[in-house]
Amino acid sequence: MHTTINQLDYYIHALLSHLSKNESAILKLVPYDINIQEFRIIYFIGQHGEKKMNDIANALQLSISNVSIIVDKLVTKRLVKRINSTQDRRVIYITMAPVGEKIYRLMKKKHSELYQKLLNSLSLKEQKTLLELFDKMFNQK
Repeated sequence: MHTTINQLDYYIHALLSHLSKNESAILKLVPYDINIQEFRIIYFIGQHGEKKMNDIANALQLSISNVSIIVDKLVTKRLVKRINSTQDRRVIYITMAPVGEKIYRLMKKKHSELYQKLLNSLSLKEQKTLLELFDKMFNQK
């Protein structure tokens, strides 16, 4: 059991390292000066669409004040927009601006390339098994 935990720890850190290097490489390709937290907010909104500030904070495990500061910068850079709720004027949604959408598509493409590289060493059956195992581990009830 101890060996299994050590192996899992090793591979999770290796995967996180790959992802971090990939994100750093993507940031260099983006024609805008954005940092890793801005990158992650853009990616989150790109994946999930229009979201409230507290939804972003909860998902990315950041404080609402920190997300607010980051979103202010992204609005200034015209990468995201604030949209007032039509039902409740106290609620503000964050959505992607056209340039932010372009950046998200580039990020998504580069992430897909990395994942494809990682999956290429596995057969289709192994890929299916891997996804089933991830599903089992992360969707526990």
